[in-house]
Amino acid sequence: MLRWTGKRMILNIARQSGKSTTAAALALHRIIFWPKSLVVLVSPSLQQSFELHRKLNEHLTKLKQHPRLIEDNKRTIELDNGSRVVSLAAREDTIRGYSAVSLLLEDEASGVSDEVHEAVRPMLSVSNGQLLVMSTPNGYKGHFSDIWHKGGPEWKKLEVTAWNNPRVKKDFLEAERAEKERLGLSWKFHQEYECSFIAASAGLVYPFDEIKNSCAKLPRDEICGWQFVLAIDYGFTDSTAFVVLGWQRDDPNVYVVESFKRPGLTPAEAGEVALGLTKRYPFARMV
Repeated sequence: MLRWTGKRMILNIARQSGKSTTAAALALHRIIFWPKSLVVLVSPSLQQSFELHRKLNEHLTKLKQHPRLIEDNKRTIELDNGSRVVSLAAREDTIRGYSAVSLLLEDEASGVSDEVHEAVRPMLSVSNGQLLVMSTPNGYKGHFSDIWHKGGPEWKKLEVTAWNNPRVKKDFLEAERAEKERLGLSWKFHQEYECSFIAASAGLVYPFDEIKNSCAKLPRDEICGWQFVLAIDYGFTDSTAFVVLGWQRDDPNVYVVESFKRPGLTPAEAGEVALGLTKRYPFARMV
């Protein structure tokens, strides 16, 4: 990671593996050896950004020689060579306004919204700066997952699981795995310690309006590889509910394509509604 000279890097890394400490060293190297550099630290919360900021400061105080520190608070470090480090929380309404960023560090990226990620990337447009995205997975969704699975050759990808970490005892991991299996939570072990992207970690069903919009524009037999199931809950004393679920072969998530309720329907009338839906979606099954 410290030898990295490219423009885009993503770290898929288990907790307690030293990513924040190493990222802080990378940031410190930037602000010392490239005068007038601006490094921006972005985390889901300001407290998390402060933690990365603190590690950077610890590295700085251990150096025998370095540019003079002229400002140091929880949000900003500034050196007399014109370089700065700014710590920010991932809020789209307050994060804009910085430009010519030399190095952008997005920590705990799976907890940073896609909107914030898109809002910070233009900070690198003028400087052609470096972008480092790092996190433990949190479900098969969002920009962190998308970059890891679909990012092009411009992205350098590094993965470190807990099994690769010599500081983590193997008997601890075996005990954690056994306990999660007993509780029916094996996916949590795979996600936290083995860096796996598990859809179950965030729920198995995701709303996705774009599917409905794209399907409406395509012939019935050309719905881009989607498979659909129609679920009906008859409400004899309440509304009858209809839910159309869809998924693709290479995506482990199940999406809510369409859902609605109709009050006071008889079973025959509900059947007519279902028949109308079959004209829009090639259902593999109705339940």
